[in-house]
Amino acid sequence: MRTADLRLLYEYSYDRNMKLLDKAENLTGEQFSGDPPFGEDSVKQLFFHIARAENGWRSAWKTGERQPPIEPADYPDLPALRALFDQTSSETLGYIDSLSDADLDGDFNGVPLWQTMAHVFNHGTQHRAEIAMLLTHFGHSPGDVDLAFFVFERAGE
Repeated sequence: MRTADLRLLYEYSYDRNMKLLDKAENLTGEQFSGDPPFGEDSVKQLFFHIARAENGWRSAWKTGERQPPIEPADYPDLPALRALFDQTSSETLGYIDSLSDADLDGDFNGVPLWQTMAHVFNHGTQHRAEIAMLLTHFGHSPGDVDLAFFVFERAGE
């Protein structure tokens, strides 16, 4: 794994998070934060969970310890979640940019750092899929959110 590869994956994550947040603007308050028709978490809870997990892991990567977790009450609505994702994106991409390729092979709790960073990326993918299913159920499909579409869109820029 190279830092450029991780950066691409995380850029994709943020781009698709924003696409999903854009679609979530079409939801009613109940659809956004109420009990979901399936699954355990609301759209709002899923968005928050993605950002909270990434912030916790990034703190551990940088300092060896997780920071106190951010609290859902501090992000009560879509604009607050969008701001959280903007901040998370900036901080994580900045952290990735501070690493060398060799750093990625360094030890993090007994495994190479890059493996935990890939895990966090994959974790977000799982929850974005859940959000996309809920958005589709509510009549607001986000369309194609696959990595391939992202890289081909960027290649066409």
